Amino acid sequence: MKFIMLLLLMMPIFMFMTYNPLFMVIMILMETLLISMMLNYINSSFWMSYILILIFLGGMLVIFIYIASLTSHNNFYMLMKMSILFMFLLLIMFMIYINKNNLNLNNNYNINFNFMMNQPIYSMSALYNNMMTSTIILAIYLMITLFIIVKMCNFNKNPLKKN
Repeated sequence: MKFIMLLLLMMPIFMFMTYNPLFMVIMILMETLLISMMLNYINSSFWMSYILILIFLGGMLVIFIYIASLTSHNNFYMLMKMSILFMFLLLIMFMIYINKNNLNLNNNYNINFNFMMNQPIYSMSALYNNMMTSTIILAIYLMITLFIIVKMCNFNKNPLKKN
């Protein structure tokens, strides 16, 4: 759990060091997977983490298609400073993992969130009732947005942005 927390704190650093949209999408997806693993660990039900991943993947698909159509086809490369920083952070995380018994780290994040899920304000029953109107509206909105972006990209068979 501490390793996941450390990764969650380190991932946004790499996000600001790149200008490539593909690498940014990969970093956001990795951040989403880490958050869903934390939700799965904290919450007794794993459905919230699955819903989070599905919503993020749907949104990231639409955003990736739009960004890929706007940007010219640049080569994917990593800067030397970024790779050195990445190796340095991996070394630090590995050292913390090996010396975890010698370190006196408090376990402050062991909070029981199950009592919050039983409260009516945090209940998911409004989202998943018999009519499921909000879920259907969200799915239709994402589908229409995807169709519009695909039509915009296929209109001229080239990127939206001219060089």
